Amino acid sequence: MAARIRFLATPLGRTYGTLLGEAVHDPEFGQVLWEVSVVPARAQMALFLERASRRGEKVFCQHPDTVLDMLLSTIHFRAMNLLGREPMDADSTLKEIRSLARSLIAG
Repeated sequence: MAARIRFLATPLGRTYGTLLGEAVHDPEFGQVLWEVSVVPARAQMALFLERASRRGEKVFCQHPDTVLDMLLSTIHFRAMNLLGREPMDADSTLKEIRSLARSLIAG
């Protein structure tokens, strides 16, 4: 999450929305974007949760894909909300995402 937030806060990261828009109109490009962006994020989340579970830590109260979608959509929406205004504050956004993630852990 931190790497994604830091990336989206950069000038290059701010072009990601353009890539998403292009993916809607070009299924082949959409597949490539899915494979280099979404698939690795889901695999990383699964590994993260597997390790936490083995350590006996509490895991999320929703399916991992749902949690990942919630966290990433919040990050991406935050990045899009700032378009044309100011760069995303990576530290503040990361703090808020961590808080959101903690609220999704099974009690």
